[in-house]
Amino acid sequence: MTTTSLSIDREKADAALTEIVNMDRRRRLVERVRNSERRIDTSAWNRSNANLSVSSHWTELALSGRVAICPSVRLELLISARGPGDYAAFADELDGLPSYPLNHRVTSRAEVVQGLLAERSRHRGPTAVDLLVAAIAEANDSTLLHYERHFDAIARVTGQPAEWIARRGTLD
Repeated sequence: MTTTSLSIDREKADAALTEIVNMDRRRRLVERVRNSERRIDTSAWNRSNANLSVSSHWTELALSGRVAICPSVRLELLISARGPGDYAAFADELDGLPSYPLNHRVTSRAEVVQGLLAERSRHRGPTAVDLLVAAIAEANDSTLLHYERHFDAIARVTGQPAEWIARRGTLD
């Protein structure tokens, strides 16, 4: 029984350590991302530490204050919280980031863009959130930083700048 209880205690300790490391990583990431020039999609945020090259690029953008989030991305990021305490802590960290608003102008533009995609039979790929994130970036003259092919389709019809955080297919 001693072995079993030690094993369980070790698992709990490992889980707690992993939680602390994840919270610290997010906190440091949020601290780096203060002023914006680029809107980031959840797809970019989630892959920001995928490899050394991507991490270096992300860090350069973040340290220069050239990235931010929007309400849709914030909600998607908060899904990763592992419980009420983690949720509250992560939400507080995200409060420190610049965020452009979701408003009627943005939602109207997202619908127009969806219509433009429909004219090309390309409207079934981008989600409503993709369209809103892209519209927020466009409305604020920001480059959309992402790792999702649907943003290429959106950028083709809007002409807005979009940037993959890494070459397509290299992080899958």
